[in-house]
Amino acid sequence: MKSGVVSQKADRFYVSVVLNMPAPQYAKPRGEPLGIDLGLKDFAILSDGTKFKNINKTVDVRRLEKSYGASKGACRGNSNARKRKEVTNLLHSLQISQKMC
Repeated sequence: MKSGVVSQKADRFYVSVVLNMPAPQYAKPRGEPLGIDLGLKDFAILSDGTKFKNINKTVDVRRLEKSYGASKGACRGNSNARKRKEVTNLLHSLQISQKMC
């Protein structure tokens, strides 16, 4: 440890420490370099042509978010609220099964 400082702001204490550490050892690159293109339609496309599907905002996820929002405002005990909850649960189970594949 090279040095350290303890300071107090309001009712909290903060500690700052300066350390002497050796530089990290990185592994040497081996094999072919690989390019990664991050996109909106596909999550990532590698330079060898491998594609990774974007599961973040698929149509099912947007539908699920919309269903959650609609079921939030519905009155409890109402038949429409019950229907919305069933739809939301169905969409949620479909999304989970999609991620498992």
